[in-house]
Amino acid sequence: METFEKSYIHGWFKKQIRSKREIVCYSTLVAINTGKSFDEIITVIKDHADNEGFFLSLDDDMYEPSPTRTNFIRSVLLRIDQEMQDESVCKTYHGRITIEHVLPQRSLNEYWQKRFTPQQHSSWLHKFGNLTLMSGIKNSEAQNSSFDKKKEVYGKSNKKVSFDITKDICEYSDWDIKSLQDRHNRLVEMAKKIWQL
Repeated sequence: METFEKSYIHGWFKKQIRSKREIVCYSTLVAINTGKSFDEIITVIKDHADNEGFFLSLDDDMYEPSPTRTNFIRSVLLRIDQEMQDESVCKTYHGRITIEHVLPQRSLNEYWQKRFTPQQHSSWLHKFGNLTLMSGIKNSEAQNSSFDKKKEVYGKSNKKVSFDITKDICEYSDWDIKSLQDRHNRLVEMAKKIWQL
């Protein structure tokens, strides 16, 4: 299952169309139904993996405002959030979980304008490093606020942050291009660790 997950998710990261992405499913089922050995089935799955394409995709824009792509990036961020726990912790998620842009999508106030040029805003807005998870209520409250205000909202309910992937943002004293790039590089390395095949 781990091998299948890694191979299948490569297609999602590369933004393949559904029919292309699901070829690995059909190939694996055919291998199972025709009595192939375990090793042969694993080889069939690995034939559909594309580490190089997957690695390249990690620096692309991750977020797109379409339901399919939003669901995908949410599941990726949740998977990384789980990976931030040790083996003794098993988290369950419920409620309305949304994707938060730390650097806001629009209405940039003075705080953001001082730290990001229009080009940097455009280039980094939808990248891995600028995305995190949040409950829907908190996301609505954070919106386009300065970073200090956003951090207050992130930890608002009894100073608790629901997601480890969001806790790491609260450790930054400022959210500028250097902070964003640093977090982006850390998430890219985590994604490689989880899904490299």
